[in-house]
Amino acid sequence: MNPASIANRRADFRNAVRPGPKKILVVDQNDVDLRGIGAELRNEGCEVIAARSGAEALELLSAQLVDCILLGMQSPVESVFETCKRIKSTAEWRGTPLILRAPAEMQQAMVDGINAGADDCIFKASDLAVLRARVRAQLRRKQLEDEDREIRERFLQKEMEAAAANSAYELAETRNALAEELERKNAEMEAFNYSVSHDLRAPLRSIDGFSRLLLEECAATLSDKGQDYLKRVRASAQRMGNLIDGLLQLSRVGQAAIHRERIDLSSIAIGVVEGLRAKDPDRKVAVRVQERLPAEADPGLMRIVFDNLVGNAWKFTAKANGARIEVEAQWEVDAAT
Repeated sequence: MNPASIANRRADFRNAVRPGPKKILVVDQNDVDLRGIGAELRNEGCEVIAARSGAEALELLSAQLVDCILLGMQSPVESVFETCKRIKSTAEWRGTPLILRAPAEMQQAMVDGINAGADDCIFKASDLAVLRARVRAQLRRKQLEDEDREIRERFLQKEMEAAAANSAYELAETRNALAEELERKNAEMEAFNYSVSHDLRAPLRSIDGFSRLLLEECAATLSDKGQDYLKRVRASAQRMGNLIDGLLQLSRVGQAAIHRERIDLSSIAIGVVEGLRAKDPDRKVAVRVQERLPAEADPGLMRIVFDNLVGNAWKFTAKANGARIEVEAQWEVDAAT
């Protein structure tokens, strides 16, 4: 790669995040991966810190803060999940973006890693350009969150100062200025979410679509192993699409206004189940929804809640025999009464 190309890539990387070199902690037992990823990120203008185990990574974090963590899957697998939990349970580190790198065949491990606290997952076999893009996206997300939090903190501080000075005019001016700045940052966050959705969904649809065409039109020329590989490619593309949908849905939940009213949670849950059965009519799942579950809540937001809860239960019991999903309410009785 010529010097001009490297300079252009560094400029592109820094324009996507806050100016200045970013510290990236790369954790992997494989020395070849450590060197390759380290060289790629240094070409982006990053400072790379290498660790060969979770324990070594925790020691390094206790001595210095970093901007992003790339955690490679290693043996034993449980140690990786424990490292994720330790990082995300420590106040100083929990806000640091953590990207888990795992082999393509370890899809369940990637799910377990997300449950343990990882912010994103990537296959170890992915192109380094994909890795750079995911690091850049996580750094950008963290920057927007930090700026949003800083604005909120400044807003509170200014409000307290204005109240102490007993100046209603200054307080109103401060509120208006910070509200406009917060609105601008929220607009940037929405634009970023849209960009991620658009830029990542398009190639995912191409991967899934062309893989399906190969399976349908070229099955006779493919070996069983080749067909299995293509099915894995489709499953991974669909899984990533679901992750993107979940992230965007979560973003919309945080921005939505709440409209409380009396609703029946049972009917919402039944509607979600009927939708899942319509999309997957061959699935045999026993579902029981308790009748008459009244609540005072926002119907749209509760629909999102049940879409996620029931949808996850439906998805992760796909390979289970005799799967059963139950939706019910339990009330605890206060012993003092």
